[in-house]
Amino acid sequence: EKMADDSRRYFEKHNIHVYLSDSLSYVLSKRKDSKFHPMDALADYFKGVVSGSHVAFREYNYIILTPYNRRSFIKVFESCFKNLRAESFILKEYHSYLQLLCCDFPLTFLNDNIFNLFFADQNTKEKVPLPFTKFIRAFQVLFYYQPFFQKCKDAFDEMRNSGCMQVHSGPVVVVPTASASPRSPLSSTSYSPILGRKQEGSEVPSDGLESSLFQPLVAEVIRKMSANHPGEVYPQEEAVYSVINSKRTITFVDFVRILTNNPLLQFEGTD
Repeated sequence: EKMADDSRRYFEKHNIHVYLSDSLSYVLSKRKDSKFHPMDALADYFKGVVSGSHVAFREYNYIILTPYNRRSFIKVFESCFKNLRAESFILKEYHSYLQLLCCDFPLTFLNDNIFNLFFADQNTKEKVPLPFTKFIRAFQVLFYYQPFFQKCKDAFDEMRNSGCMQVHSGPVVVVPTASASPRSPLSSTSYSPILGRKQEGSEVPSDGLESSLFQPLVAEVIRKMSANHPGEVYPQEEAVYSVINSKRTITFVDFVRILTNNPLLQFEGTD
């Protein structure tokens, strides 16, 4: 029984079911080839998975499905465009580069999330170039940890809009915004903005939460992800809490911006 439990946890942690299912689809897609052999096709597929090249030219919903896929896509993108590190580009140019590797990569992910960290209004986001080094760091953090930030944003908005602004002494209960099975995949197959559309001008203090309220919310998100979604990842807790404790009141955009630049946050992930 212990061996069965260990095997189940291993499958869940590494999202093995995703790759088994996708490998079967790959084999079926190759069966009309004149030199088709199922074992050769499987070997070819998993060779791509191990090297991380399996995400190149795949659909967006597949790329975001697992942490390993997201990390692999980031590494493929960096490798393909490493000669551009000294350059700067506008929003649509970065989108064009991403579409060379993923034809349906949503422009809204860049517009609503990454460029919201640097520019306040839409006109600026569309016209002012952003250095590649700044872009790639924000892309690493926001894309790789996308499910974590979405969960935190839901909890943040739930607390801020509920009117219940007292400090909780016990565990924080976060009411989900949509019903879902506890073991359902955490990565959504439809795009959901992490930071939302920022209005022109700077944020007002009412957009923030006291850090003493926000920290237990984030701790609860991490606890639930660890318990219910062992195949997902979240940033190092030391980095997360150091950001929250650095300000008495914090907006969600500030939380993401400061965390992105925090040297304690190392982009490495797990296999």
